[in-house]
Amino acid sequence: MPIDPQVRKYLDAMSKVSVPELNKTPIEDLRKIFDTPASGAPKVKISVVEDMILDTDAAKLPARLYDDSNSDSLVLYFHGGGFVFGSIETHDSLCRRIAKYSGSKVISVGYRLGPENKFPVAQIDAFNSYLYVLKRSEELGVDSDKIALMGDSAGGNLAAVASLMARDKGIKLPRLQVLVYPSTGPDMTSKSYLEYSSIYLTKELLNWFSSQYLNSIEDALNPYFSPILADLSGLPEAIVVTDEYDPLLEQGETYSATLRDSGVPVTSIRVNGMIHGFLSNFHLFRAADVSLMMISGAIHTILES
Repeated sequence: MPIDPQVRKYLDAMSKVSVPELNKTPIEDLRKIFDTPASGAPKVKISVVEDMILDTDAAKLPARLYDDSNSDSLVLYFHGGGFVFGSIETHDSLCRRIAKYSGSKVISVGYRLGPENKFPVAQIDAFNSYLYVLKRSEELGVDSDKIALMGDSAGGNLAAVASLMARDKGIKLPRLQVLVYPSTGPDMTSKSYLEYSSIYLTKELLNWFSSQYLNSIEDALNPYFSPILADLSGLPEAIVVTDEYDPLLEQGETYSATLRDSGVPVTSIRVNGMIHGFLSNFHLFRAADVSLMMISGAIHTILES
């Protein structure tokens, strides 16, 4: 279907914004430019919003707890940003919405970013974050049988990989993994990559993200970076969300199909007319807010079943 009119208006506005050369601009300046718009969404009121530190084996990670209904279910959230951008601040509005709509507690994790921290640091942080909440579930008021790992884009990769690591290490699995337009494997030939990598999430930006986070081309073939290359059997139930005008569309939908072929229950949702990152723009795109309500409702149904 055509690009949603609200998305088209957004793209027209973005086309007028000057973006500096990626390889000639200090990383902190780039983060200010790319992260600031995501921090501007309206913040729904939540009963409890509390900053915390996840003192894991590898690092002390900033995190933020959202609790609007004193639920014993938890969504552990990993933000997007190509493993380079993003923070608990950029996704504060989105995580508030998820807590409000799902009725679950949400903990948003500030994992370490590239280029200062190369692969597999973010994946290790994601897994260690899961271990942290699993070990302290009683203290956090969480039922360890009601934990979902969720993330968007690079964060979707982290939710998938943390689930994979838990299975491989014999750790109790999360009840659910929620992967929103996730990066799941190397792709330069799919139809979605070829047709949609000039609309918003561009080929140049995708390549730059890889160069900032990966040590070498071999890292891209590691199943803990490209989970689609792994044996996916025995993983937790999944919700995989994709959007139509996204170079990562086929990565997400192929991963969803591969999970299903491996015997994993999957709910696959494609939101037509949208672009990569649309969920964070719930205040601009009506379809994004409706999708967020639907996804959050599905999380509630599965965690409480």
